[in-house]
Amino acid sequence: MPDQVVYVSKVHVERIRGPLRRITLPVEGENFFVSTHDEIATYYGHKAGAHPAHSTTLDYLVAATAGRLTGTLGGALEGAISQRVYRSDLPLISRPAAPPPTEPSAP
Repeated sequence: MPDQVVYVSKVHVERIRGPLRRITLPVEGENFFVSTHDEIATYYGHKAGAHPAHSTTLDYLVAATAGRLTGTLGGALEGAISQRVYRSDLPLISRPAAPPPTEPSAP
Protein backbone atom coordinates (compact mmCIF):
# COMPACT_ATOMS: atom_id res chain seq x y z
CA MET A 1 0.00 0.00 0.00
CA PRO A 2 1.71 3.23 -1.11
CA ASP A 3 1.92 6.11 1.32
CA GLN A 4 -0.44 8.88 0.36
CA VAL A 5 -1.67 12.04 2.00
CA VAL A 6 -5.36 11.66 2.76
CA TYR A 7 -6.00 14.96 4.55
CA VAL A 8 -4.37 18.36 4.81
CA SER A 9 -5.79 20.59 7.54
CA LYS A 10 -6.65 24.09 6.37
CA VAL A 11 -6.57 25.90 9.70
CA HIS A 12 -5.93 29.63 9.53
CA VAL A 13 -4.35 31.46 12.48
CA GLU A 14 -4.05 35.25 12.46
CA ARG A 15 -2.20 37.17 15.15
CA ILE A 16 -4.23 40.22 16.14
CA ARG A 17 -2.04 41.69 18.93
CA GLY A 18 -0.17 40.36 21.92
CA PRO A 19 -1.45 36.86 22.71
CA LEU A 20 -4.78 37.40 20.86
CA ARG A 21 -5.25 35.13 17.82
CA ARG A 22 -8.18 34.67 15.42
CA ILE A 23 -8.63 31.04 14.37
CA THR A 24 -10.62 29.69 11.43
CA LEU A 25 -11.21 25.94 11.22
CA PRO A 26 -12.25 24.03 8.11
CA VAL A 27 -15.96 23.20 7.81
CA GLU A 28 -16.94 25.47 10.74
CA GLY A 29 -16.54 28.67 8.75
CA GLU A 30 -16.75 30.86 11.84
CA ASN A 31 -13.82 32.54 13.50
CA PHE A 32 -13.05 32.18 17.18
CA PHE A 33 -10.40 33.77 19.34
CA VAL A 34 -7.72 32.36 21.59
CA SER A 35 -5.65 34.39 23.97
CA THR A 36 -4.80 34.12 27.64
CA HIS A 37 -6.74 34.29 30.84
CA ASP A 38 -5.47 35.48 34.21
CA GLU A 39 -3.54 32.37 35.28
CA ILE A 40 -1.73 31.97 31.96
CA ALA A 41 -1.20 35.72 31.51
CA THR A 42 0.48 35.90 34.92
CA TYR A 43 2.69 32.92 34.08
CA TYR A 44 3.92 34.63 30.91
CA GLY A 45 4.48 37.93 32.70
CA HIS A 46 1.45 39.75 31.28
CA LYS A 47 -0.58 41.91 33.59
CA ALA A 48 -3.86 40.16 34.45
CA GLY A 49 -6.68 41.80 32.49
CA ALA A 50 -4.32 43.53 30.04
CA HIS A 51 -5.69 41.48 27.14
CA PRO A 52 -9.21 40.19 26.43
CA ALA A 53 -9.65 36.89 28.27
CA HIS A 54 -10.18 33.89 26.00
CA SER A 55 -9.40 30.22 26.28
CA THR A 56 -5.82 29.38 25.41
CA THR A 57 -4.60 27.11 22.64
CA LEU A 58 -3.63 24.74 25.46
CA ASP A 59 -7.28 24.66 26.62
CA TYR A 60 -8.38 23.69 23.09
CA LEU A 61 -5.67 21.04 22.85
CA VAL A 62 -6.76 19.49 26.16
CA ALA A 63 -10.42 19.59 25.08
CA ALA A 64 -9.63 17.96 21.72
CA THR A 65 -7.55 15.26 23.38
CA ALA A 66 -10.20 14.63 26.03
CA GLY A 67 -12.88 14.47 23.34
CA ARG A 68 -10.91 11.82 21.49
CA LEU A 69 -10.10 9.87 24.63
CA THR A 70 -13.71 9.84 25.80
CA GLY A 71 -14.65 8.30 22.47
CA THR A 72 -11.80 5.81 22.47
CA LEU A 73 -11.97 4.87 26.12
CA GLY A 74 -15.66 5.65 26.61
CA GLY A 75 -16.79 2.07 26.35
CA ALA A 76 -14.18 0.93 28.86
CA LEU A 77 -15.02 3.76 31.22
CA GLU A 78 -18.80 3.28 31.15
CA GLY A 79 -18.67 0.42 33.60
CA ALA A 80 -16.39 2.28 36.01
CA ILE A 81 -17.74 5.81 35.84
CA SER A 82 -21.40 6.63 36.22
CA GLN A 83 -21.10 10.39 35.67
CA ARG A 84 -20.26 11.28 32.06
CA VAL A 85 -18.48 14.58 32.80
CA TYR A 86 -14.74 14.67 32.30
CA ARG A 87 -12.50 17.29 33.86
CA SER A 88 -8.84 17.99 33.94
CA ASP A 89 -7.63 19.47 37.19
CA LEU A 90 -3.99 18.67 36.59
CA PRO A 91 -1.55 21.57 36.42
CA LEU A 92 -0.52 21.86 32.79
CA ILE A 93 2.06 24.57 33.23
CA SER A 94 4.25 24.79 36.27
CA ARG A 95 7.39 26.61 37.16
CA PRO A 96 10.50 24.49 37.62
CA ALA A 97 11.54 23.89 41.21
CA ALA A 98 14.32 26.06 42.54
CA PRO A 99 17.72 24.36 42.26
CA PRO A 100 19.07 22.97 45.52
CA PRO A 101 21.50 25.25 47.35
CA THR A 102 25.12 24.61 46.50
CA GLU A 103 27.70 24.19 49.17
CA PRO A 104 30.70 26.50 49.01
CA SER A 105 33.79 24.82 47.69
CA ALA A 106 36.76 24.37 49.97
CA PRO A 107 39.64 26.79 49.34
